[in-house]
Amino acid sequence: MLNGINPCAFAVMMFATYLLLGMRILKFLSFLNEFPVVAKCVYLLAAIGTLVLAFLSLCDAYKAKQGKVKEISGLLSQDWHEIMHTVVTE
Repeated sequence: MLNGINPCAFAVMMFATYLLLGMRILKFLSFLNEFPVVAKCVYLLAAIGTLVLAFLSLCDAYKAKQGKVKEISGLLSQDWHEIMHTVVTE
């Protein structure tokens, strides 16, 4: 008989999914080493993307420290917020 949904099972499934996804990405990146020009382009794009996200995160942290929480760019839109609230509460 089903007593309810076990949140630990969801946590394990998410962990396994991210682990397998990370392993596949690592395998893909090691495959890229056979093509040095493509590998350098991918690594450069990844580095630029990481720096952009780090900068945005620091800007959001600065705004949060000033108390300007409504101005944080990393927040979900109101539509997505309502959708997620509906899914979680039902």
